Amino acid sequence: MVKDAIATGATIEEAQQSAIRSLNAPDDADVQFEVLQFPEKKKFGLFGGKQAEVRAFYEAKEEKPKKVATVKKSSGAKAKAQQKAEKPANQKKEKAAAPKKTAEEKKGASPKKAEKAAEKPAEPREAVSMEEAPEQVKKAYAYLKTVIEGLGIENYDIDVTKAGKEYFFEVSSEDNYSLLIGRRGETLDSIQYLTRLAANRGKEDGKSVRISINVGDYREKRERTLKDIARKNGRRVRKYGRNMTLNPMNPSERRIIHTTIAEMEGLQSYSIGSDADRR
Repeated sequence: MVKDAIATGATIEEAQQSAIRSLNAPDDADVQFEVLQFPEKKKFGLFGGKQAEVRAFYEAKEEKPKKVATVKKSSGAKAKAQQKAEKPANQKKEKAAAPKKTAEEKKGASPKKAEKAAEKPAEPREAVSMEEAPEQVKKAYAYLKTVIEGLGIENYDIDVTKAGKEYFFEVSSEDNYSLLIGRRGETLDSIQYLTRLAANRGKEDGKSVRISINVGDYREKRERTLKDIARKNGRRVRKYGRNMTLNPMNPSERRIIHTTIAEMEGLQSYSIGSDADRR
């Protein structure tokens, strides 16, 4: 049984909080959200505009009423014989009541196999020495060091590897390097973007180098999280037959979502919105 509540707010977050309060779900409930209307700003700050509208829902557990068996009063051996006769009969009824799996339910096992399909092995990486590295990679290395030290991080290492035409900068530190990552990796993505600009400044598109930056194992953890989110929401779409809208993501994160959904039979995904609100 699905319970839901719809609420509005100036932002999606406010609408979600209002919907949660209206839903009054138990603490252990797995509450999900569906965005029905994205907020729109007023024209010239005077008229028009729309509030965000969100639907919150969760699957409530139904408590099945316990069956109370009634036994007619009888005496002696006759009563015992009657109880013995009723016991196997009740068991047969209970077994018969169990529904058989339909063809659709049996077929539903195939998408799970697709979800567990083995991914293609990553291209092997080779270590890169800064003494022999291309000039653009040296520029990227120097710029990244400036950023890290500018944030007050002193004890750190940068390992550079290469796979194909892409260079990977792996940052490790004994200090708290959460400053390099930021909320949902936003700071790390910005540092990566600026490092690419610093490395490829003045170079033509065909001669630019691709640079990826990772701090600790954040990228791997984030990828696993995104795949779990995609599979979890994909299964809910199958179950409830309704579209699901995820939070805004950068292009690389949306690519992970699209790739994971593509592995799930009968599902497809697409992006909506623009700029920072694209999801």
